[in-house]
Amino acid sequence: MLTLALVSLVVGFLCGCTSIGGILLIPAMALCGGIGLREAMATTLFSFLAPSIVASWLHWRNGTIDWRVGLPLALGAVCFGSLGAFAKEHIGVSFLGALLAALIIVAGLNVLFPLRAGRLDVAGRAETTQRVFLFTLGAAVSFMAGLTGAGGPVLTVPIMIGTGFSPLLAVAVAQPFQVVAAVSGSVGNVILGSVDYGLALAATVTQIIGIAAGIRMASRLNTERLKRLIALMCIGTGLYLLARGA
Repeated sequence: MLTLALVSLVVGFLCGCTSIGGILLIPAMALCGGIGLREAMATTLFSFLAPSIVASWLHWRNGTIDWRVGLPLALGAVCFGSLGAFAKEHIGVSFLGALLAALIIVAGLNVLFPLRAGRLDVAGRAETTQRVFLFTLGAAVSFMAGLTGAGGPVLTVPIMIGTGFSPLLAVAVAQPFQVVAAVSGSVGNVILGSVDYGLALAATVTQIIGIAAGIRMASRLNTERLKRLIALMCIGTGLYLLARGA
């Protein structure tokens, strides 16, 4: 429990500084929490709820959330997170571990080699086209959140930037989206009895403390260098999980 709390504190700090790194909590939950991979995914997703509410409030207070973009993204997540959680129970642990490892590696590679901004200009198209795209993106990523425990921004942010949305907007709307995705996925996980509430509470509290400290320290640190370090940690962790699963 103490080890997990310390890891959650560090992960929260990294997220507060750079907005990335939360996905690393899932393998930490499995390795340090003494629970199975399905339970680690469910518990981690549950622990993302309160920190994402805090982050959403901060972005709302700063006026960076455009609800014309954020609302269809969040609506797509309403029920698909639970569908992903139920689907997780019918998929082998080895496949889930490989999928999680692949997501972690992709997250790291995206930091080192980000998608070219505006490669597909969805943001410049008609509003109806934008809404359909955002709803579909929210549904697909929320399903993955329920399936793997990854909160959502790890996928929505790079995809939105790559389709023409500004980085600041992508990061801002990813937070209320993560709230909905975490609630939706956690509803399914709670019904299935997959959440370890003691571990979730420890991870939640320390994440929030870490996020607050990271936000305060962000202006004093070389965040670009820190992002590259996190990216290498993600790639190394993903490769370790693949090797461990083999």
